[in-house]
Amino acid sequence: SIVPSVNGSIRWTNDTKRLIFEPDLLDYETDYVVTIVDSAKDIHGHLLDGDNDGSAGADFVLTFRSSAVDIYPPELIAIYPPASSNNIELHPIVSIVYNEQIGPDTAIASHVRLEQMQSDTDPDLMIEHYVINDRSVINLFPTDPLHGDEVYITRIAPGLVDQAGNATPSFLSFSFATTNITQLVTAIDPFEADITANWKPAGYSGSNTGNVPDSIDMSVNTDYVNHLTGSTKAMEIKYGWETSATSWLLREYLNGGAPRAVVFTTEYRLQCYVFGDGSGTRVRFALDEGTATDWPGHEVSQWYTVDWYGWKLIEWDLGDPGQMGSWLGNGVLDGARYRFDSIQLTYTPGDPAFGSLIFDDLRLVQDGAVAVDIENAQQPQVFNLAQNYPNPFNPTTTINFSLPDPGKVSLSVYDLSGRLVNTIIDSYLPAGNHQVTWNGKNQTGADQASGIYIYQITILNKTLSRQMVLMK
Repeated sequence: SIVPSVNGSIRWTNDTKRLIFEPDLLDYETDYVVTIVDSAKDIHGHLLDGDNDGSAGADFVLTFRSSAVDIYPPELIAIYPPASSNNIELHPIVSIVYNEQIGPDTAIASHVRLEQMQSDTDPDLMIEHYVINDRSVINLFPTDPLHGDEVYITRIAPGLVDQAGNATPSFLSFSFATTNITQLVTAIDPFEADITANWKPAGYSGSNTGNVPDSIDMSVNTDYVNHLTGSTKAMEIKYGWETSATSWLLREYLNGGAPRAVVFTTEYRLQCYVFGDGSGTRVRFALDEGTATDWPGHEVSQWYTVDWYGWKLIEWDLGDPGQMGSWLGNGVLDGARYRFDSIQLTYTPGDPAFGSLIFDDLRLVQDGAVAVDIENAQQPQVFNLAQNYPNPFNPTTTINFSLPDPGKVSLSVYDLSGRLVNTIIDSYLPAGNHQVTWNGKNQTGADQASGIYIYQITILNKTLSRQMVLMK
């Protein structure tokens, strides 16, 4: 007998000396008692000596306790930046994902660090711990951009525990190298104001199909935001798919306001931070295509499958035909200008039918300044802004500058009325000699007219400026 009672099978080994009981299923963390009574006999008719004292008689009793539900330590299932990766953006969100919930939250900050290898120092970080579908996601947000052309190491100490008390057993380290190229950012919508005014309700678009109406929604989320940019709000899209449908689309339409007025060309890359739920839901972006006054066309990106948990930056290189999708247009970005139309979601049969995704900092980027590594060059002793060359120029010119100390650099172009034309650099740069090229365009990608322009650089409250001439 076995108490508590368990169904199973009993068999003897071929030599009839071993009795094997194979239970169908034991309960977790349960005390069991197995008994063979003293009236049992062997094949020769001898009674059982259950207590092994040399005399027949006495029951044989075996007691044991079954294991806990979870006896394995948490397993790391995803890391960004990946180990030994190169050309990582200067301001990344470091992501650490475990296969189960870990804690306590108070221990995470002391177990996770981001180290600059050369100086053995840690950048200032904001650390967030999210639990998504029973998985733990740790996102590290560097307060300032990382140094260019540097090796950083994500280190995770042992001792993080799951809900059953199982602890991670060993140190983990993942190194990556940063790029030396800054990103020049033009915001479309940072989602800090007028979200519900600028964007239509989730059920508005006539393109929607395969939705469960009561389960779709667009709202403001203040709990899950992109701390890289100091964000306080994000846009959340809740989805619900009718699994018996044959096609699915949820179109979150940008209706107006300042984000609708941002006009751009294919010289940009479109980016957005997306907080994923690992559901397999697919996301893409749609653009209006036209002339800046008339918008007859619509084009879309490829689909991005949300197989990640927590924050991730996704990107559509508008100059890469291989990243195009197909919707209402011809699948080619062949217009003169573009503006943002919508965020679109779709369903893959077999994936979860209900959930939500969060979007923050929808923007355009271009590559900016490149740190110049001059062999045997001396470290700059003074802050200097050189005259651009060529000057006059058409349509591009190069600007050199020197930084004796690292810091947050802003380099912008203004017209003679003091109006901002374009921000060429707005990023942390290391000490050294640097150069950047301006293409004679404003922040929307439009060509500037001939004339005199002011370029101005600021670092650590120090500002220098010079004039340049665009001549066509």
